[in-house]
Parts: sequence; C-alpha cells; structure tokens
Amino acid sequence: MHQLLDDTEFQMGYAPFREPQPGDCCVVYCGDSIYLPNQRQLPVFSDVQALSLELGKPHYLGDVGGQACFIIDSQQSTEAFSSLKPTHATLPLAQFQAAAFGRHLNHWLNTHRYCGACGSSLEPFEKERAMRCTGCGYLAYPKISPCVIVLVRDGSKLLLARSPHFRAGLYSILAGFIEIGESAEQAVQRELMEEVGIRVKNVRYITSQPWPFPSSLMLGFVADYDGGELKPDGVEIEAAAWFDADHLPEHLPHELSISSYLIRLFLDGKL
Repeated sequence: MHQLLDDTEFQMGYAPFREPQPGDCCVVYCGDSIYLPNQRQLPVFSDVQALSLELGKPHYLGDVGGQACFIIDSQQSTEAFSSLKPTHATLPLAQFQAAAFGRHLNHWLNTHRYCGACGSSLEPFEKERAMRCTGCGYLAYPKISPCVIVLVRDGSKLLLARSPHFRAGLYSILAGFIEIGESAEQAVQRELMEEVGIRVKNVRYITSQPWPFPSSLMLGFVADYDGGELKPDGVEIEAAAWFDADHLPEHLPHELSISSYLIRLFLDGKL
C-alpha cells in the first residue's frame, strides 16, 4: 500500500493549548525544509530549544508511538534543514507520517494568519482544528485541495505522461485539481481531454492519499480508453504515450506516491 496511508503508530490529535515537554518529538520546518540533524529520527523538544533559531509557537500534531509530537515553524534555516521526501527512506514510517502531516499544517498556519472576512488576526479555536477570527468570530479550517489522479488503460497498455517540470526520463499517470461544482468523475474526464485529448469510460475509484505538497488530497481512479487522438497540450503535459510492462520509461514515480501504487497494481494484474 502507498505508505502515507498505512496503519502506523502515528495518531493525529488536537490540543491547541498543550505545551511540549523536553522529551516530546518535534517537526521543525523553515519554509518547505525540515530540520533533521539525525536523518533516522525526529529531534526532541529540548534539542530544538537549544538551537539558535527564531522559532514560532509549537502546535500539537498527535502522538507517535505514545510520544507527543509538535510542529514548530522556524524563520531561519541551517545546513541541517533538508527536503522532506528523501526522509521517507530513513525515518520510521510513523515519524515520516507525522512530518508529512506537519508540513501540511504548517503551510496552512503560515498562510492563514488573518481573517478573510474582516482582516483581523486569527487564533486557535479550542474545540476543533480551526483558527477563529478575533474580530468577527469567523472559523477558518485547514485547506484541503482535492485532486484526481487516474491510470488509463487500453488492454495491456497504460498511459503515462510527463510534465515539463519533471526530472529527465520521469513519466507518471495524469492528475489535476477538481473544480468548483464538479464531481471527481467529471474532473477525470475533463482533465484527460484538456491535457491529452482523449475520452475514457468505466471510471472507477480505487483509493486516496493525503499529499502535503502543499495541501492536496489525491483521489485515485482507473479508467478505460474510449477514443480520441493522444495529443499533449504542450503546457501541462509535454509528452504522453502508451506503455506495456516490458517497455516502461526510464523513471517512474517515487514508491511513496499514489501514482506509483496505481501503476504497481496495474503491472501486477490487479487493475
């Protein structure tokens, strides 16, 4: 299973006024980079306190193996800060899940400091994970951006494509954001027509995955090719082609991702 969804010892929790203890684990971010002096475990609060960094207010994330875990925002970076994705291979899975959740939450906190209705400052709401306006009382909830991601099959072949932003040789399945007033299934049809000019049928939901880069919820589908000339739009997609199991691109998505999971299901004959 794609590992952001596997059952682990990470349990999300909400306690807006809980303070960290010296031995509690911490997820510290500066922008999109995470503080990991030891690539095999998250730091504890006492070590973070000893840093010469300008740190924000800790926010409780939940428990990792019974140990409280907090997200803390840093205004300064050091050489011990790095990208989150490679730590999937080194951190215990429960700690990686806490770090991924923390990335999503930290991005939301940093981009929702003031009320969108009246402009007053926001403060943590005591009853649930939300920020409450100190002026008008408006509640702002964490932003989640729903996306569809779809594996299109045509007999023994699957459709793979590449974005101009991908590293050389990398191909993946197609994805896109759901628009207002649109169902997930309608988004699948629209995205495929817009990006590569094809129609599909038998659209079927498979699974989902939170994707904190920065705030997506990926809804995974499989669909069958139903016509149309394969033609990349040249903007979102620069190349697209049909592949079989014996002739795959040089690089496929990271095993962490739902795209990799759906591709593996297809190649294993489970889709």
